[in-house]
Amino acid sequence: MAYESLASWKELERNRARLFLNTGVLWISKPGSGESLESAGVRFKHLTGAQIADLYPQVRFTSEVDGFLEPESGVLLAESAVLHVINAAEALGVKIAHDTVVGPVSNGDIVSTASGATLNAGAYIYACGAWLGKLFPTILGRLITPTRQPLFFFEPPRGDARFDASHFPAWIDDTDCKIAYGIPDLGHGFKVGFHRLGRAFDPDRDDDRNVTGAEVAECREYLAQRFPVLADAPLTSARVCQYENTPTGDFIIDRHPEFQNVWIVGGGSGHGFKHGPAVADYLVQRFDGKIPDEATFLLKNHRAGSGRSVI
Repeated sequence: MAYESLASWKELERNRARLFLNTGVLWISKPGSGESLESAGVRFKHLTGAQIADLYPQVRFTSEVDGFLEPESGVLLAESAVLHVINAAEALGVKIAHDTVVGPVSNGDIVSTASGATLNAGAYIYACGAWLGKLFPTILGRLITPTRQPLFFFEPPRGDARFDASHFPAWIDDTDCKIAYGIPDLGHGFKVGFHRLGRAFDPDRDDDRNVTGAEVAECREYLAQRFPVLADAPLTSARVCQYENTPTGDFIIDRHPEFQNVWIVGGGSGHGFKHGPAVADYLVQRFDGKIPDEATFLLKNHRAGSGRSVI
């Protein structure tokens, strides 16, 4: 679905919606990896560790690695994309309401909001990310687990362009047990995050959205190993986002088991945003009855306690 969505993001780019930057994506992997990219039909160039070091001398390796460079991939500008969707929806006559649904949801006909308003529609689609479990605790309480995921942005040395988008791609390092990843400096700093599952947390608790000194130290330790020039770089910003994880790491896209006019869409598990166009296309076709269910996305095929650590 990511590769299908990429075509849609590029179509938006051709229509002058500045949402996608073709930086390329570099996978730093253990020797012998790459089968999943090949089986998905993704175009990539295989690089040896020596070739990576030659192309990107700002990266340091202490063991043998393989590299896989996707030249057609890149970075999405998420905030701009959300604003684009809102503006496009309003242009089509969609009414945008800034309000909060009061949960748990126990009615398929009427929706109550925090402002005291009620909404009455023929169908509802809930795509609420980490808040889905709160709205549907009975059916999703054990299937949607929000986890705390810190992100860090470091300022490269002044005048050093090796970490900006013209000299370095987006990247994933799965040779590290934390599965480090990031994007080049787009004006806000060199981004670093870890794709392991953080601890479970409540997305409504603001006091849990500050990174800790220990988390910053751990990130600097990784930089010292892989990007030593940035080991002592100023931390320009840091924030805590969230994943909404399912037991398998697959999406949940299904009707509510009691309300046939209510659809539940979520379980991005850290990779939901980039899949947005393909998820939306699947949902619209399912909603219109044009395609059958995809078993992977059905509620009945998700089971709590699968032991997933990361996808």
